[in-house]
Formats: sequence, structure tokens, C-alpha cells
Amino acid sequence: MALKVEADRRKLVFESLVRTKLTVHFKRFEKRHVVTQDPLYRTHVPALVLRAISKASPSA
Repeated sequence: MALKVEADRRKLVFESLVRTKLTVHFKRFEKRHVVTQDPLYRTHVPALVLRAISKASPSA
């Protein structure tokens, strides 16, 4: 039981860490590039990021 709780906690920490890092990365990216106006960037990149997060998290 304690093992499962520990695993869940680790997963949550991992996911929040990934999210913060990605958010920071995209904020920097948006500041540096004016690509944000590009519709492709808006739809594809976040989808790819979400897919990466779901693949990276242990139980998705």
C-alpha cells in the first residue's frame, strides 16, 4: 500500500516538473519568436507536448 502511494506521489511530482519545465520553455520560445501567430504552431506543438507528457508518465 505504502509503495503505491509513493509511486503515485512520484508520478505527480514528475508530471508537475515536466509541465513547469515545458511552460517555462514555451514562454521563452514565444518571447524569442513571433511564430506564435502561426496557426500550425498553435495546434501542433501543444498536441505533441501533451502526447509526450502522457507517454512519459509511468501509468497513462
